[in-house]
Amino acid sequence: MKQSHFWAAMGAAVGRLVLPAGQPLGLALFLLFWGLYASGAAPHTATAANAATAVTGKAGAVGKADEDAPPPISTVFLVCEGVFTLQSDRFPDQPPEEFDGSLYLSVTHQGDEFTQIKVQPFARTERQRSQTFIPTPPPVKDAPTDMSADTETHHVEIAASNDEVTLTERRASGVHVKASVDDQPLVNTRAHVQTVEMSLNRFSGKLKMRWDDRNVEDHRPAGAIRATKITNLDRKSFAATCHTMKERLF
Repeated sequence: MKQSHFWAAMGAAVGRLVLPAGQPLGLALFLLFWGLYASGAAPHTATAANAATAVTGKAGAVGKADEDAPPPISTVFLVCEGVFTLQSDRFPDQPPEEFDGSLYLSVTHQGDEFTQIKVQPFARTERQRSQTFIPTPPPVKDAPTDMSADTETHHVEIAASNDEVTLTERRASGVHVKASVDDQPLVNTRAHVQTVEMSLNRFSGKLKMRWDDRNVEDHRPAGAIRATKITNLDRKSFAATCHTMKERLF
């Protein structure tokens, strides 16, 4: 017999009892209502407790999922107005050339990690080649390294502090030679080295960017018996002040 039927029958039987004098009628009512409570209220209470436990568990799962989720990716778009400067070691007697220009800059970060920088320069109102910089992943441990002479090496590093964001790129190719570099003789270098350096102040918006293209060439001074190896540097630099853009242009 089910619990509810049992207590209903018990209540009816108690209701038919002839109680002795002085015995309270409330005993029968107590047994009757206790049967109703045992058959209905208790299961409802258990159900509510189970529901509360389920809700608490679900909330805990959602909270844990939020903690495990990666931080959102955010991109800031800047437009920088400033001055380009061109200079070359090939023309030591020629003064640097300067002209106005602009640069569109996008900086992408995820949490505290900067994952990409893209630049689009405009020199003399002409659109130049855009560049995208993505940090080089760390090398795989015990991975084989190709040390052949013609292997191109490429490394990009993006770093950030409370004051500024910095970018460094180095691309080297060609044979290893000893040449004069920055007036230092017999420096071990590659035949062709290209570098890009950038610093962006996070408070003032001041931007400094520099592109260096260094090539090793043979040079024979007047009266010399044989040629020596020197490096010629072609440099383009840009100094500007940046502010945020309202719309994305690239």
